[in-house]
Amino acid sequence: MRLIAGLLFLSIATAAAAQNAPPIAKYVPPSPHPEHVFVFDSAHVLSAQTSAALQDSARALQTETGADIVWVTLPTLGRRPIEEASIYIGRTWRVGSVGKPGDPRRNRGLVILYVPDKTKTAGPNFRIEVGNGLEGTITDSRSRTITAAMREDLRAKRYDEAYRAGWNVAASLVREDAAGAAAVAPAAVPVSPPVSQTTSVKSSDPTAFLGFAMLLIFCGSLALGIIVKRQQLRGRGPRTRRRGRDDDTLLYSRSLSTDYSPPSVDYGSSSSFDSSSSGGGDVGGGGGFSGGGSSDTI
Repeated sequence: MRLIAGLLFLSIATAAAAQNAPPIAKYVPPSPHPEHVFVFDSAHVLSAQTSAALQDSARALQTETGADIVWVTLPTLGRRPIEEASIYIGRTWRVGSVGKPGDPRRNRGLVILYVPDKTKTAGPNFRIEVGNGLEGTITDSRSRTITAAMREDLRAKRYDEAYRAGWNVAASLVREDAAGAAAVAPAAVPVSPPVSQTTSVKSSDPTAFLGFAMLLIFCGSLALGIIVKRQQLRGRGPRTRRRGRDDDTLLYSRSLSTDYSPPSVDYGSSSSFDSSSSGGGDVGGGGGFSGGGSSDTI
């Protein structure tokens, strides 16, 4: 009886969830494939090599900047608006970076959605959906530069070329935003070097200072007496050797360069676009999308 009651409750809960889901949920999966979270090519327009390259490059960009770029193709939207689908993907897949309210690096994500068959959507079939955290940098007009880079190749059905060109532009915009977010981030508080025991004596304590001075005088006198005694035993008086300033400068002849910076890697270039996918990864978990971006019919 308990098993039957549990199955009945589960079926009722599933039916209730299906009733509460928006109509677009029928055409968009609730989450991406766990091994291809950044590239969901349900329309099957991309080669395996390009799909793997996009996946690995998007994961590397997430590590570099903390932002997500998710590429999605769908065979149909049931003649529903593409804006409805792209926002649903961004929110339910939780695309973009997490963070506290007010953090300029929060909700930094892009959803790039394409439905090849224009008859399967209500209006445009290509959409750039911009997360709330990227809207300051990737404005509606600037998001169209991604579309412009892909349009001609998409129309000619050169899909691999289109997505490689789109990656170059999208990754460049995300890196630009990351640089701006780093510039406004609070600077790290410098850490003071540890204070040695010999310099921790407070100058305001005359007793401690006097004792410390007497200790130094005693140790110095003792050392000098030993040296003088040894020199006398050798039949010659103490001799003082002065070192010139040139001896001291050798101690600081080496210095580390402060101009070093690691070599930059453009994951969108033809030479470094990674094509050996290892799969895996996950989106950032933000999900903050409110309708910023641009749509086009291609």
